[in-house]
Amino acid sequence: MGIEMGHTVMESLEMALSSLINRDIGLANEAIIRRGILKEEEAAFTSILFKLTADFHPTLASSIRSIGWNIAWIGEYGSNIAEIAINRFLESPTKICRADPSPSDSHI
Repeated sequence: MGIEMGHTVMESLEMALSSLINRDIGLANEAIIRRGILKEEEAAFTSILFKLTADFHPTLASSIRSIGWNIAWIGEYGSNIAEIAINRFLESPTKICRADPSPSDSHI
C-alpha cells in the first residue's frame, strides 16, 4: 500500500510540473484528480498499518505513519503546483511574464 502511494505521488508530481512547464490544463486536472486517489490510498494505508502494528509496536506504527503522512504532503504540493499551472494558463500574458521577450522589449 505504501509503494502505491509513492507511485501515485511521483506520477502526480510529474504531471503537475509538466503541466506548469507546458501550460497543459488537461494534465494539471489529471494531477489534481490523482490527489483524490492519493487520499484514498493514504486512508487505506493508515487503516492497515494500525490493524497490523498498533497493538504490538506503537512506536513503529507511529514512525511508519509519519512517513505515509509526509508522502501524502508531497502529493498535496503536487496538487498545489497543478492549481498554479491552471491559474497561469488562465491569466493574460503581460510583458513582465513573457518567457521570450521580443527585441522591441529590450528597454524593459
